[in-house]
Amino acid sequence: MDNKNISLELRKIANLIKRNFDKSFDGKITNTQCLILNYIDTKSKNEIVVYQKDIEDFFDLRRSTICEILNVMEKNNLIKRSLSDVDMRSKEINLDTSGYLVLDEFKNKIEELEMVMKKDINEEELLTFFRLLEKFRKNLEDIC
Repeated sequence: MDNKNISLELRKIANLIKRNFDKSFDGKITNTQCLILNYIDTKSKNEIVVYQKDIEDFFDLRRSTICEILNVMEKNNLIKRSLSDVDMRSKEINLDTSGYLVLDEFKNKIEELEMVMKKDINEEELLTFFRLLEKFRKNLEDIC
């Protein structure tokens, strides 16, 4: 093998995905915001209440970072926060009407990108790829 760097190659692919995404949404919303919308939607469909801490943990981002992102999302009517019935110190996070609309567009874009990325790749190669990604993740988690 010609000394390819795994982290660099993954970064290049992530940048290409981000660039394609940004081009499609014309800077109106970030990829991270869409991923958060999708997370909230998935949890809500399973009748699981989402709090800021859940988002911090799932995305492995600092509290201040998530707080800033959620503030922008709330300002842009993508999400709404309301006092929890269970814990008055916490606010539940739900999608707002605009959030649902953006989420539908995002899901369509993800499907399109997935099809492009899977082009000329057979099922066995795809399974191997995901097994390798899982091993990479586990190896990194072991040292973090």
